[in-house]
Amino acid sequence: MNSIRYDAPIKNCPTKDNVRVWVDISLTFRIGPGHDECMKFIYELGPAKLDQMLEAESEEAIRNFVYGVKLAQIQDIKGEIASTLLQDLNRKFVEFGVYFENVHILQIKIPDQLQKTLSDTTAFDIKLQNQIKKHQNAMLVLENDQNQKLTELQRKNGIKIEELK
Repeated sequence: MNSIRYDAPIKNCPTKDNVRVWVDISLTFRIGPGHDECMKFIYELGPAKLDQMLEAESEEAIRNFVYGVKLAQIQDIKGEIASTLLQDLNRKFVEFGVYFENVHILQIKIPDQLQKTLSDTTAFDIKLQNQIKKHQNAMLVLENDQNQKLTELQRKNGIKIEELK
């Protein structure tokens, strides 16, 4: 039996910290390996209802999952989202002879303006850290120079004290 790919973009999903993200998922499924499963699909569900149910179920599951996660963690849990969605879809569609083989989170996109702001903030933080390191290095160089001069003066003063004795 051939697998079928279904793309489902879900827009404006709010995260736990209320940032709207766009999640693009790809579902791979097949309609039952046996004759009975195919008949269930044809007579109980059909292509139009399948499309409606897939859209509704995948959107609801993704929205619920994303709503429980903060933006900073959203990229790290793609695999967890896909695994949970795969289990949920198989549980809900098995009675209609539809079996999901794979769920891929193709992309999680945040709003362009927020992406730019985060990139600028990160770039600024890196630049600031570099400046701090340069400043610390310059301070160490000055401190080392002063310590050398002090050591040299102490040595010369020690010699002069010895000469005066």
